[in-house]
Amino acid sequence: MIATSLQSWVFAGAMVFARVGGAIMPLPGLGDASVPRLVRLGVAVSVTVLLTPLLLPDLPAQTSQPFALTLVFARETAIGLGLGWLARTLALILPQAGQIISYQIGLSSVLLTSETMGSQSTVLANAFGIAVPALLFSTRLISLPLIALKRSYEIFPPAIGAHAASAVSITATLPVLVHVMALSFDIAVRLAAPFVIAGLVWQAALAFLARAVPQMQVFFVGAPMQIIGGLALLGSLLIAITEHWNSAVLHILHRMVGG
Repeated sequence: MIATSLQSWVFAGAMVFARVGGAIMPLPGLGDASVPRLVRLGVAVSVTVLLTPLLLPDLPAQTSQPFALTLVFARETAIGLGLGWLARTLALILPQAGQIISYQIGLSSVLLTSETMGSQSTVLANAFGIAVPALLFSTRLISLPLIALKRSYEIFPPAIGAHAASAVSITATLPVLVHVMALSFDIAVRLAAPFVIAGLVWQAALAFLARAVPQMQVFFVGAPMQIIGGLALLGSLLIAITEHWNSAVLHILHRMVGG
């Protein structure tokens, strides 16, 4: 009797760990390459230990069929990866805005390697990417993806056998993924809107100056002023940008967790 109960607990924990581990891997602040693997593993195990007693009554019974086990664990991992990817997409809004701002203020030629934004990432995109984990933990936004992970068991309950074979409907989840991607890009553009407008005005002014004074080297005059003015504008709007990003992500995550 004790052995059977222990086996059921181990099976339930493994099923929960499959979804939790899949969500922790891309989760912002925890899924970054700079975070040691042991830390991510420890967080995943800790969350699994906390969630398993709460979810145990709703988890399916253990099965000995290898194909059914493979299918259910693959499904749980896929759901976890999807949830973590959604949270990471929202976290990348700020680096996306930094990328647009860099292009507008003349820092697009200063390229650095970034594992999240790609090899053509700019200084501001990397700086905003570094700031995202600090903002997530300081504003407690990191708790909302974990709450969404708990609520996911109500939307996508684990199942074995014929019910597990019916994976998450693509027709139901694809519009959500597309909506989150479009929303993240929309927010990034709105965060960088003052710099886009200022960049257009500045380029128009440089074009007028080039026509008015053909002998002037417009690039050597305009580039330093563009960088200095852009950095000054960024310094004055940095707090507003982070607050707007925080409120937008908070609103989206509250809708995801049903709060």
